[in-house]
Amino acid sequence: MKYINFVVAIIFAFIYYSVKIPPTEKFNLWLCTFAIPVVFAINIVLFLLYAVLRRVSAIFYLLPLVFNLQFVTETYGIKRLYRSETTCSEDTAAAFSLLSYNVGGLKKPEHANMHIFGARDDKDSVTFKMRRWILENDYDVQCYQEFFDHTRNPYFKTIEAIKKKGYYYFFSKDAGPNGDAVGLLTVSRFPIVNKGNVLVSDNGFNRVIYTDLKIGPDTVRVINVHLESMRMKKHNPLYTDNPDAQKQRVKVILHKLKDGVFERSKQVEEVLAVIDTSSYPVICAGDFNELPYSYTYHSLRKKLKNAFEEKGRGFGFSYNGNTLQFLRIDNQFYSPGVDVVDFTTRQDVPYSDHFPLAGKYNLCKDRDE
Repeated sequence: MKYINFVVAIIFAFIYYSVKIPPTEKFNLWLCTFAIPVVFAINIVLFLLYAVLRRVSAIFYLLPLVFNLQFVTETYGIKRLYRSETTCSEDTAAAFSLLSYNVGGLKKPEHANMHIFGARDDKDSVTFKMRRWILENDYDVQCYQEFFDHTRNPYFKTIEAIKKKGYYYFFSKDAGPNGDAVGLLTVSRFPIVNKGNVLVSDNGFNRVIYTDLKIGPDTVRVINVHLESMRMKKHNPLYTDNPDAQKQRVKVILHKLKDGVFERSKQVEEVLAVIDTSSYPVICAGDFNELPYSYTYHSLRKKLKNAFEEKGRGFGFSYNGNTLQFLRIDNQFYSPGVDVVDFTTRQDVPYSDHFPLAGKYNLCKDRDE
């Protein structure tokens, strides 16, 4: 039995290590990453069981846990309970708040009638409530994904309304023929001294934009990210009485998941390039469409800290879809030179199929130039 437990512990350790392995066509190791939460829970139970029984096998199960404790903080925000010190000098002139929000709900099919020229102003619709919330929030920096604007529709000239508030902005968009556009929008109280756009997909929908913001005497690069979709539909595709149809649907789901994983593993390299070329501290925020137990997430985690892990609360689920509401796929990462003061998943803002993320940051005055 001891040898069986040893082998099982080795398998657990390999599954944990799979987050460091780039997805390849030859092996389907990417599937292991989806099993990590369940495997980690089983690992804990087996360790406690053999510890109570005072068996040597408890050590086998303890070691994989000790070397992979990051999965705990990636899952549940607990560091804020004991991490109170700041890593840089506090200075109110260098303090700012940052919002990241996938507002895909602005273009949900049931609200499509609101997107056409001449749509009426229905104050009680989810679409208009979301738009009103966007215009009324007072975050210093705002990163939106799937942002909709319509230059010919008086009720959706949102960019124009933002300009009237005195904000600086950068809108990288996929424009339609009638004045409508969807894309990434970064809004800032602070001047934009440089900006850039990286298309990370042939679909023109997924992209990365960056803006270098002048905050007092300092500059910070804010990277707004929207990576490949997880490709999951709202309905449960497994609901069928036909076994053959069920098998076929499982194959379709796995194929879509695989395509998404492969695309994001390539796209994250583009994000890392934007980070590496920055002369300034970096905040990287947006919709990554990836779980914390993934190659994409851990590729970023090698270089940057995650605001949820450092100052988040609870599970921080950010997906607000009709199914799979236990996903944290939106994130804010930050580099040395920046310190997170507070972080919240705004689950009180229900308008989109994602919840907004709100962080408070300080720029370090004592960083190396």
